[in-house]
Amino acid sequence: MTAEGFQRGASLGLRVLSFATLSIMFTLTTKPTDFLLSLMQQCKLSPKLAYGIMAGYRFLPLIKEEFQTLQNAHRVRGVARARTISEKLQQLKRYVIPLLAGAIRKAERTALAMESKGFTGAKNRIFYREITVSWLDWLFFFFMISAVILSAFISWKLGFLQFYNGEL
Repeated sequence: MTAEGFQRGASLGLRVLSFATLSIMFTLTTKPTDFLLSLMQQCKLSPKLAYGIMAGYRFLPLIKEEFQTLQNAHRVRGVARARTISEKLQQLKRYVIPLLAGAIRKAERTALAMESKGFTGAKNRIFYREITVSWLDWLFFFFMISAVILSAFISWKLGFLQFYNGEL
């Protein structure tokens, strides 16, 4: 192992660690509904897209429960566990078709419920909860952008960040 290889490996590992840490921090501190409401109100995201994402997000635990129910039902009925590739494809078909049918039924019921409540997907709607961006949000945003720029500058000065100049 060379010193340069070790440095590049450590650099890549630290980059992955930093992005993973930021991602975990974001997912643990942000409520999905508030995040999508903020995207609709501040970034003018289409309500049809945002509410579709929220509905899909709420379906994930339900699909997991249905999958476990299907597995338990197959186990109770004595269906053997798949070992070969062809058996695994058969097993996949046994699980996927009922899960898709259930998901389509749930999506249809959700669409009918939203339509009956008067949801049209219009962008000029009034929100029950207004999500505002405070000065602390802007401060955090500028702090994070500054940290990224500072990190890139330090990496460039130390020779780890090199820009492509057309030569190999």
